[in-house]
Amino acid sequence: DECHHYGSNLFSQIFENEFEKKLGLSATPEREKDHEGTGKIIEGIGPKIFELNHLDDPKAIPNFVIWSILVKLTEKEQNEYEENSFEIFKLNKYISSKHSINPEDEDYFKKIKELAEKKDPAALKLLSLWSKQSGIKYQAENKIGLIKEIISMEKSSKIIIFNERIKFTERIYEELDR
Repeated sequence: DECHHYGSNLFSQIFENEFEKKLGLSATPEREKDHEGTGKIIEGIGPKIFELNHLDDPKAIPNFVIWSILVKLTEKEQNEYEENSFEIFKLNKYISSKHSINPEDEDYFKKIKELAEKKDPAALKLLSLWSKQSGIKYQAENKIGLIKEIISMEKSSKIIIFNERIKFTERIYEELDR
C-alpha cells in the first residue's frame, strides 16, 4: 500500500529483491514532479492496470465529505515550530549560497535529497527539520479533542480519519476506544 513511496532512491531498493507476485496500491501512484521516481515504480511493480475514480462510477464509492480544519498549536508546539522555522530558514540560506540552488526552484526538494544522499550535513539536517516540522503539525495535541467533537457531531455517519504518523493514529484510536 502507498506504493508511491517506492519511487524514492532509498525505498526503490526493495525492487532489487525477487518476488513471485507484486501488487502496488496508491491513491496517488504518480509521484508529483518526480518522473524518475514514477518510472522506478513502473519498472519495479509494473504499469497501472486498474484505476477507480469516484467520477467513473459514482455508485462504487459512497458520497464523502473531506474536512480540512486548522488546529491551533499548543504554546509548546508553537514555540518548537517557530524555532524549527528559523533553523530551516538559516539552513536554506546556507545551502543556497554554498551549492548555488534556490529554495524557490521547483526541484529544490529533489536537490536537497540528492545532497543528503551524498551525506551533506546541512542537507541531512534540513531533511530532519522538515520531518520534525511536519511531525509537529501531524501530531498537534489539539487534534484529539477536535476529532472527538467531530465524531460526536457525526454519530450516524461513517468516518475515516487520516493521519501521517502511525503512533499518533494509534493514540487517536486509544482515545476513541475509551
